[in-house]
Amino acid sequence: MITGSSASVTDRADWVLAGEAYLRRVVDAKVPVFGICFGHQMLGQALGGLVEKNPHGREIGTVDFEIVQHDVIFAEARAPLRANATHVDSVTQLPPGATALARTRLEPHAAVRFSERAWGVQFSPGNETAMSCGLTSRPAVASSRRRGSTQTRSWRAWTMARRGTSTLERFFAVV
Repeated sequence: MITGSSASVTDRADWVLAGEAYLRRVVDAKVPVFGICFGHQMLGQALGGLVEKNPHGREIGTVDFEIVQHDVIFAEARAPLRANATHVDSVTQLPPGATALARTRLEPHAAVRFSERAWGVQFSPGNETAMSCGLTSRPAVASSRRRGSTQTRSWRAWTMARRGTSTLERFFAVV
């Protein structure tokens, strides 16, 4: 599992490049991989896709996901699928062979199956409690606005989005 990070895949830091090389080997070896937020983006870039600043702006808060392709990872998901997300970067081009599984209003590749045993989601399935509100405190939101963010959700938008957790649970059940 590759989790979220305050770092950006687009920075192309040495440790990011080394991580991407490692991920290519892991995916080639058919080791199960689940990327969350930054991890989702790192998988996308490592496997031949493109990660850029999201052209639709920052996505933050509890977001509704539309499942666009059935997959075992969403076998127990019920509509509406809601999960907490915050990200500026996005997998804007999928790698060869990858399939978009879900989208949001601002994120066309909100969940992706990258390979037979590698998935990524642009939300935080383990971040589904009121604790999330601390991650989007008023000062953090104000700071984001000062940097020119076009975020569509405020700190008030974070809710108990338990449905996203089922995706992570399904990953562990499948692998």
